[in-house]
Amino acid sequence: MTAIETVAVSKLKLSRLFFPSMQFMRKENGCDSSAPLKISVKRLMEPTDHGEHKITLSVTLADVNDSINIAVSAVGVFFLEDAGKLPDEQRTAIMRKNTAAIMFPYIRSQISLLTTQPDFPPVVLPPMNIDALIEGQNKEV
Repeated sequence: MTAIETVAVSKLKLSRLFFPSMQFMRKENGCDSSAPLKISVKRLMEPTDHGEHKITLSVTLADVNDSINIAVSAVGVFFLEDAGKLPDEQRTAIMRKNTAAIMFPYIRSQISLLTTQPDFPPVVLPPMNIDALIEGQNKEV
């Protein structure tokens, strides 16, 4: 008897990813790097003329005293193969949940790189459920 392998191939493809804006501000004095940071995430989905979707994911981190403020925006261009065969609500759900999950690790990495500064420990965000975070804003990390 021959074993049959099933290989699942994602129909959602990330065509392009870039960071249009990044900002890291901190006060010279009074910056408590151990203070919890409040995270805010915004997502914008726009269809393009070429059957792709442009997703903008913006992450902002700040402490309660505003002595640390980090803002990173990423744009991902995605293509969903056979999108026309899917019902609108299923296509929208795939784009909403999966695109943010694909993009967020890149944003986490960029935040760590951006905050690697002298006299300041880098901000390393833990892995998290980004879709749940977007739905229930204002989580502390």
